[in-house]
Amino acid sequence: MKRFFWFLSLFIATRFLVGMIALSVLFCVSFFYPAFFLFCQLLGWTWMLLLAIDLFRLYSKSDLLTAERIAPERLSNGDDNAIKIILNNSSKVAAHCRIFDETPAQFQLRNLSWNRFLTPNEPIEIGYFLKPVARGIYSFGHVNVLIQSPWGFFERKIVSGTPIDLPCYPSFLHLGKYELLVKGHVRGAKGTKRVRHAGQTLEFEQIKEYVLGDDYRMVNWKATAKRNKLMMNQYQDERARPVYMLLDMGRVMQLPFGGMTLLDYAINATLALTQTVLSKQDKVGMLGFSNRQLAWIEAENKSTQMRRMMNQLYPLQTDFKESDYNHLYARLLFLIPQRSFLMLFTNFETWQALERQLPYLQAIAKRHLLMVVFFENTEIVDLSNEKPTGLNSSIQQVLAENMVSDKRLIIRKLRQYGIRAMLTTPEKLTINAINAYLDTKSEGVV
Repeated sequence: MKRFFWFLSLFIATRFLVGMIALSVLFCVSFFYPAFFLFCQLLGWTWMLLLAIDLFRLYSKSDLLTAERIAPERLSNGDDNAIKIILNNSSKVAAHCRIFDETPAQFQLRNLSWNRFLTPNEPIEIGYFLKPVARGIYSFGHVNVLIQSPWGFFERKIVSGTPIDLPCYPSFLHLGKYELLVKGHVRGAKGTKRVRHAGQTLEFEQIKEYVLGDDYRMVNWKATAKRNKLMMNQYQDERARPVYMLLDMGRVMQLPFGGMTLLDYAINATLALTQTVLSKQDKVGMLGFSNRQLAWIEAENKSTQMRRMMNQLYPLQTDFKESDYNHLYARLLFLIPQRSFLMLFTNFETWQALERQLPYLQAIAKRHLLMVVFFENTEIVDLSNEKPTGLNSSIQQVLAENMVSDKRLIIRKLRQYGIRAMLTTPEKLTINAINAYLDTKSEGVV
């Protein structure tokens, strides 16, 4: 289909040139055969009249065509965002046109165009998707339409649509999916698993009649004696527990995967986890740090906390500094006096990198329930599983295997010192972080 439209456009574009060349040849022939000169003059004036009529019909109407771009108020980072263009032909004749949308420079889309046939007064809709991989401002320009004249000799450029600047926020399009997973306690798709409900640390909710499947340990004997029916105590998860997301914004989080940095993956997971924590009626907050404190929100469970978190996460960027965990420990002593669940998003590539920070992580874990979340380098894992084909590939595979084993060693060492740890791929970070929070809450250790 694209090749057909390309040949059609080429034919229309060269029609005028072919007609002028043919007319010139006839005038040259009439020099040797004067009898043809009058015929050539008549043909030439007819040709010019046709061109004038075609040009007049193309430009006689000012509002020949309108184009409107429909875009969301903000873009979702790392997700497919739907963009629509609505075209309306207000003339009385059908027309072929080519549409070009001026997309933001970050996407580098230089060949985004469509060929359409517009019938009179019948709007058509063109839809496409844009996937940003960095937060910030994305500037859209005009919608340019090249509409062909009725006989195809000319094209008229119509500039329509209003330029807009859209902010790109942390991923929010799929928050509804995670909300359903939390409400149903279902972990089904993409390698997730089903988790058990209820836990050990519970709050009393109500007394109810026994139904098949209830735990006999929850029998309320006094109520059973009064009602002459088997009555059960019903409990619910404890609420208003403080949960903090600690975002390492040092240079280690600048590493890119799939066009997005590790910090972007951590921010998207933080936003989804915020919604989950609030839905469980716990308090949620965050702390961003590198060699100093860069962002802070105190844990609360107010209805405005989600918007506060999103606005705080939107401008965060790595500062390419070495993260100072000693400073992090000092800030946590001052900012979070109550025992809380801390989920630290960072990255350690080697055991030596963790060993320098381990004393500070141990000190934090004595006061809080700490979970360290770091990332698995999928490219290194794939390289370690490849079959070597020569000396160089064998050396690369050995180095990759050492890096993979270092990640496993980090997990073992952290757990050995009483620190929870999670190794995850960037793509599964969000769902794994939500699962880790739900598991921790069901255990009742916070």
